Amino acid sequence: MADEFQKVGSLVKEILQDKTLAQRYYQALIRTNWEKWMGPVIAKRTLDVRLYSTTLVISVNSAPLRKELVMSREQIIESLNKQLKTKYIKTVEIR
Repeated sequence: MADEFQKVGSLVKEILQDKTLAQRYYQALIRTNWEKWMGPVIAKRTLDVRLYSTTLVISVNSAPLRKELVMSREQIIESLNKQLKTKYIKTVEIR
């Protein structure tokens, strides 16, 4: 059983070497866990979350929230990279 997990882990690492697949994988992971990682208030006001290369683009429907998120970009990067267990996200753009 442990050998099977090792094979799966190796396969995931190999897949993530492909930039396109890595981007899609991390975007899906972020979207799936957005409410859990960012909280229900932010999730409720989020229109879209997309990953373009290493830039996370967050679209929100609230000007006050947009301002707050702009001021918190570094914390967002740190927090999400911690959840992803890698330093994949380099910049955050709030729209």
